[in-house]
Amino acid sequence: MAALPDSPTAAPARSVLDGETRVQIPLEEAAGMLDISRWLAYKLAPLRGFYRRPSGGPSGYCRLCQREVSRAARRRHMQDPAAVAKVRARDRARKRRGRGGDAA
Repeated sequence: MAALPDSPTAAPARSVLDGETRVQIPLEEAAGMLDISRWLAYKLAPLRGFYRRPSGGPSGYCRLCQREVSRAARRRHMQDPAAVAKVRARDRARKRRGRGGDAA
């Protein structure tokens, strides 16, 4: 059961827009807490909470959401044994080049 807003145990309501320099929670969660649409949460969020595209515009996800999406994609990718072998071979070759060894 959630605490009542006027009870002493209730945490003060926080917003992703209250002057913080970074997005504190995923914007989808913030949209639910603020009872606004996800689109509006992305629209209102400060641009410093987003990565930049090469064109200079903001990415499609905030930084926290982008990290989650990237982790999930890597987990899916690394379930394929052939992909794992390819990544390991590429990493070994990169490390050999870094040590000055033969990259063959």
